[in-house]
Amino acid sequence: MYLFIYPLARSTIEVFRGDKARGMVFEWGHDGVNAFLGLPLGSDVLLSTSQLISLLVATGAIALLLTLRRRAPAPPEAPS
Repeated sequence: MYLFIYPLARSTIEVFRGDKARGMVFEWGHDGVNAFLGLPLGSDVLLSTSQLISLLVATGAIALLLTLRRRAPAPPEAPS
């Protein structure tokens, strides 16, 4: 669960940091997306390096959780 929750928190923090010195992987501006996200019109929607890594870690965590659930042994049946 940590591998899933930490990337969500890290990505949220990155939105409010405004720290472009760490590097951006993706910059894109679209007024419809900005209106949906509550951002000023004409501003760029950014994806920082930390957010990209967080996205990859969260995706891996979901894959790991799904794999572990499939491999979990079935609960024992109650005696009749």
